[in-house]
Amino acid sequence: MLDKKIIYQRSRPKLIPIQKELSTTTIASAASMTSRTVSSSASACLHFSPLEKERAEMLYDVTMELFNRLYYRMYAWDLGLMRSCFLRTFVGRAFTFSEVQFLESMDRYVATELVFKMCLLHHISNDEDALVLANHNVPRLVGLYQSLAFKQGDLNAFFNEFIGYGLMHRHQSAEIEQVVAEIEEMKVGEKDVIYNYDTMYSSPWATHIDFEARHRKITENINGWLRSNDVIANRMSADFDRKSARTFDKIQLILITLAMVFHTEGIDARQLIDGRTVEETQLRYLTMLHRYLKDKYPQKADSKLANAVMMIHEAKEAHDLHKKRLPI
Repeated sequence: MLDKKIIYQRSRPKLIPIQKELSTTTIASAASMTSRTVSSSASACLHFSPLEKERAEMLYDVTMELFNRLYYRMYAWDLGLMRSCFLRTFVGRAFTFSEVQFLESMDRYVATELVFKMCLLHHISNDEDALVLANHNVPRLVGLYQSLAFKQGDLNAFFNEFIGYGLMHRHQSAEIEQVVAEIEEMKVGEKDVIYNYDTMYSSPWATHIDFEARHRKITENINGWLRSNDVIANRMSADFDRKSARTFDKIQLILITLAMVFHTEGIDARQLIDGRTVEETQLRYLTMLHRYLKDKYPQKADSKLANAVMMIHEAKEAHDLHKKRLPI
């Protein structure tokens, strides 16, 4: 079996250290200031345009394609551990420490690749800036996407897309073919997958109960913020489908993802070669997010945006708390 330390080592230089995050008080103040700045920027165009919707959906599709392709590659590197993780989801047993480490190493890998991919797509072509952004923002991206799994069924749509991607591309890659063959042998399509917050974080999992409570609260808040508006519109309907309550708004997800990818608060400006472009890119996506929220939540857009800005920091906090996991 290959050494995982070698498997997940990137060809690019080792990530460099970044100065500490801001205090909670400073974060709250910054969130309010950022919301006012974005509100001012959004005032010139009050509605989320069809072109913006098309762009956001394209970037979402690019992100999901990258994630699916890389997860298949990494599962192929350790089919035994992949099988172990899948088998646990069939019976709803909590993941072991080594399995959680395996899953997190994959999450960090794909999040790092996402940062480099988005930098290239946004004409930030120097690896130095992408490296600084990855070091600073990969933990918050991992925290964001780990928060997608809270209630049972939250990841069903993503899981189905993952399986579908493999079936569609199995003949284009030996790695995908290997993983799909394992999935078919386990008869994954015929079984219910039990995967939720408590299967990943079975208490006691952290060094202190307060860490566990805070992590759960942040995860629930982020998860709730990403919910599709279909839930609000359909909850009172006679034909309300409970599955709609487990869907996420992909526009909100990709826009907050991009706001995190290009987040520069806490980075020494001297570390970025093209810092102005990075900052302007983040502001562009926060402005798009505000316009989208104004259309979706006319009366609550500003507070929703403020919550989104806070999430940029809380996702990092969630990941920091996740790292306090006991080796059991």
